[in-house]
Amino acid sequence: MSALVAFDGGARGTFTVTQAAAGGENDIRLRIYGEKGMLDWSHREPSYLRVALQGEPAQIFGRGDTFLPPDIIAAGRTPRGHPEGLREAFANIYAEMAQERMARELGEPVPAFPYPRIEDGAHSMAFIEACVASQAQGKWIDVAKAPA
Repeated sequence: MSALVAFDGGARGTFTVTQAAAGGENDIRLRIYGEKGMLDWSHREPSYLRVALQGEPAQIFGRGDTFLPPDIIAAGRTPRGHPEGLREAFANIYAEMAQERMARELGEPVPAFPYPRIEDGAHSMAFIEACVASQAQGKWIDVAKAPA
């Protein structure tokens, strides 16, 4: 399935998803193209983000690079150069949820962790519903806003 998407601020894109592409194996890939260049990430090489700015050589940023912000480095669970991926991503989500629950139970300030909330899931479902409606009606359909 492919869907044309338009974002607040005017950015437009294409969202493509398939579970059964001939010759393709499981691959979650995110490519973002903009006026100045593009970002490319694949779960097959989850430790690296390729950044290609117009007129400059492409750069590859690796998980654990010392110049990254501390909160990004902290999300890593193994030293740079060792494989890390899907299981560790879920482990981070579970750890963040547990830390938040413990803080609530102890009456401590609750950290603002980035793990997905039920509202994120509901917004994803609204996106799917808008895609189906767009196909059926042959026109652009607005996606319901995510709760703030």
